[in-house]
Amino acid sequence: MNENTDELVILRRDMDRQRQERIDHLEKQIQEMKSMIIDMSYQMTTIIDRQSQYDPTMMTLKTVMTGGIVLKWVLIIIVGTLGTIATANTAWEVIQKWSR
Repeated sequence: MNENTDELVILRRDMDRQRQERIDHLEKQIQEMKSMIIDMSYQMTTIIDRQSQYDPTMMTLKTVMTGGIVLKWVLIIIVGTLGTIATANTAWEVIQKWSR
């Protein structure tokens, strides 16, 4: 019985050692994950701060782009109108020459 008891004690110690190694490994992984989360949190905070900092500039650019689109359509309408007038004028001249 004494041999069985010694063997049982050795097995329990080995199991305890393995369990402790697993726990140490898990604690190391948890610390690494904690560091990653802290880094990601810092990066996200930095990104949010930069977006807040550049928000007025982005709004100005958006306004300029919207103004550019409006200007583009105004120019298209003006050019289209002038083209229509020129075509109508040419057609009127052709009709006047034909009627003579």
